[in-house]
Amino acid sequence: MVKSTLHRRLLLAVSLGALAISAVPASAQVTGSLLVTVMAPPAQPAPNVPVKLLLAGSPNTHQEVTDKAGQARFSDLEGGVYTATVSLDGYSPVTCPGVRIVGTKREVVIHLNPAGEERPSSCKLAEAG
Repeated sequence: MVKSTLHRRLLLAVSLGALAISAVPASAQVTGSLLVTVMAPPAQPAPNVPVKLLLAGSPNTHQEVTDKAGQARFSDLEGGVYTATVSLDGYSPVTCPGVRIVGTKREVVIHLNPAGEERPSSCKLAEAG
């Protein structure tokens, strides 16, 4: 009888745990958004710049163009690790690997520098507020 009661309590605990996990929407666990800001010298927003995202291990790509504030917004991204790339005539291309999107908002700031300059273009990853 003790064994049977213990077994029922364990089964109930496992069932309640499974229900609690399934109550969280799947989209909240695996999607996210990304804001990419592109800046060009001398610290000016760069409008009309194509920004591409490639999901690691997938042929899925996303592309947006920066607005007048130099920002490109990506929403409802499938969870995973992305590589962001920016290529603009006259500037060194930028590749930002390791942009992890899993139920979070991320931000990438890209600083373009003219092609041939000693200082290459760069990117910085951050959590969005």
